[in-house]
Amino acid sequence: IEAVYVSLTGIATLWWLNSWVQKSSKWLLWIVPSIFLGIGMLTKGPIITGFFYCTVLFVLWYARSIKDVFTVEHVVGFLIMFMMSVGWAYLAYQQTSGTAMTDRWITEWVIRFTPGKPVTFGEWAEQVGKEFVSFLPWLVFLPLLWRKKYTSLIKPEHVPLFKGCRLSLVVGFVLINTMLKVKARYIYPMFPVASILVGWILSLRQTFALRDRVWRNI
Repeated sequence: IEAVYVSLTGIATLWWLNSWVQKSSKWLLWIVPSIFLGIGMLTKGPIITGFFYCTVLFVLWYARSIKDVFTVEHVVGFLIMFMMSVGWAYLAYQQTSGTAMTDRWITEWVIRFTPGKPVTFGEWAEQVGKEFVSFLPWLVFLPLLWRKKYTSLIKPEHVPLFKGCRLSLVVGFVLINTMLKVKARYIYPMFPVASILVGWILSLRQTFALRDRVWRNI
């Protein structure tokens, strides 16, 4: 389920980023990602919207276009996404014991923040370490996202996009790891944005040293 969930998150985010840069129709900008997000909500709940909007809102904030959220197209897209989940929830409620279903949902959310036993710093640090390891070998390139030598090559009109995505990685990472019962897999939906940024920054290189050619071959 993680593969499906992460892929849907990445598809929705990448579609929005491409459409925003190309100044596509606002209907395409919001409706198409909403469909993928709606499917994603059916796989693992509404948390997928957090990953999506974390990137979108920071990009719009850097571009000083936060007003784009308050458009008819976005509202319609949000309703489509919401109704996909409501439709499923209604059918599930009718076909099962409604109380048992809602109790299960509540339990799933509560245990993320209130584990049954105290979580030690060591256990928490181990999970965070696994999150970093999961992104190898591309993890070694992440520091390049903050090196002015490379970021200065980004076109001025693309800077808000880059900075917004980069900030969403940091903020998303911090928020996820505030969960007391965090698991390494919780961070996976952020990998698509991280991969986009790493690919972007490497594609800006004008020359490649021997170590770069080795990595490209790998």
